[in-house]
Amino acid sequence: MPARSHASSLQISRETRERFVAATEAVIEPVAHAISERLVALASQTGNARDMQENRDGFLAFQSHGAA
Repeated sequence: MPARSHASSLQISRETRERFVAATEAVIEPVAHAISERLVALASQTGNARDMQENRDGFLAFQSHGAA
């Protein structure tokens, strides 16, 4: 089997990265939406003060980093 040229290897690597990014982009928004909904549900639950605060903190942290 002939060895691939350096340029060919670079091309394959670039195409693989592009496919990975395209596939990942397709699932990021639905997953982020599902996480947000779950965090909202948790933040709305009543319970002991510590759990309620942790749930609110988790929701706020997710919201603050959501755009990133």
